Amino acid sequence: MDRTAGSPMTGGSATRVSAGADGDGLVTRLEDVATLAFHGVPGCDAASVTVAVGGGRFTAGATSSAAREFDAAQQELVEGPCLTALRQGHVVRVDDYRLDRRWPHVGRAAAEHGVRSSLSLPMLHRGFVLGVLNLYGQQPAALGRWAGHVGGVLARHAAVAVYEVEKGRRTSVELGAQKRIARALQHDMLPAVPTVPGIVTAARYVPAESSAEVGGDWYDIFPLPHRAIGVAVGDVMGHGLSAAGTMNQLRTALRCCAYGSLSPADALDRLDRLVRGFDLALTTAIYATVVLQEGGAVLQFCNAGHPPPLLRSPEGRVQQLNEGASWLLGGPTEHLGPRSDAAVWLPSGAALILYTDGLVERRPRDRDLGIGSLCAALSSAPARAHPDALCDRLLDASRGAGYSDDLAVLVMQVS
Repeated sequence: MDRTAGSPMTGGSATRVSAGADGDGLVTRLEDVATLAFHGVPGCDAASVTVAVGGGRFTAGATSSAAREFDAAQQELVEGPCLTALRQGHVVRVDDYRLDRRWPHVGRAAAEHGVRSSLSLPMLHRGFVLGVLNLYGQQPAALGRWAGHVGGVLARHAAVAVYEVEKGRRTSVELGAQKRIARALQHDMLPAVPTVPGIVTAARYVPAESSAEVGGDWYDIFPLPHRAIGVAVGDVMGHGLSAAGTMNQLRTALRCCAYGSLSPADALDRLDRLVRGFDLALTTAIYATVVLQEGGAVLQFCNAGHPPPLLRSPEGRVQQLNEGASWLLGGPTEHLGPRSDAAVWLPSGAALILYTDGLVERRPRDRDLGIGSLCAALSSAPARAHPDALCDRLLDASRGAGYSDDLAVLVMQVS
């Protein structure tokens, strides 16, 4: 039978699968393979591509409705040359369905759809059968040796297309799972903000929106001897579980260093020696002690390469605390000497704001512009605004087009 437009087996181009949008382009590419087979393989009166991924099978492209329906009949009967090629991974040839006795029910379906002969070529890639290219003829033994050669080339091309898309899908799923696990881990590592008589605190940790990995940002607040309170915010350079693990180590180590000394500079010097001694990642941090007194509190702090703390007066005036600045943890320390502390008075109602650079550094905005934006947001807040409200205001001011890096912010107010 010649390839006439009136025949149910023939067609000019592949018909699109009706299942959803072709977001990754796979269906379009496989439709092209079926169309190339129809036009380029001798004896081929129709072609289809059956894909087997994710535990299911579907016809991704077919050059005629008869070819698609014959594929569906094999799926329904759970037998036939297509499924045999899929299961066994080798080429399955049928020279005449009227004489072939391997699949009697499939033979009857072939007659109903005008198929007399076929060639089913497995789509093999890296040892996996990812689908089958089906070539159908209207005449007995229509698909000879040359058809097998050309069809094999097209089947390999289709296999690569399926492999690339499936690999991308699996990578996306794996990254999503890793992201959820890492963020849950970091959330569990960060302490709950404790209730401390005389101060009110609030904290936020926000993961980067564009990254699949967790970062090394942290905050901490803890009691010290002599009725002092330790407050810290830090940022381990890098991302991933390694950074999160280092963050947890340093947060714990800082508590140990701080417990033996009321000097923040001395505690950070001790922590610096641990970072360099154990070859941990470079880290920036601020550590401060707060000692409550009548009418307010004394804040003593040291800054190891971190963005400056902000101090908001009870009336809403905001200033940067640039004193007490020193080098980051883990960096070279030749000829630098010991760190030094700075101290300020926090009147009742004043708020101390500690944060990581993810809150202020956004391309193309630099750190100074980001800090200026935070100061403006804090200044416009009502007098004696609650720390929770100040945290929300800071995040709103910094949000922009999304967080490109992890961030942590801690607000402490003397009550």
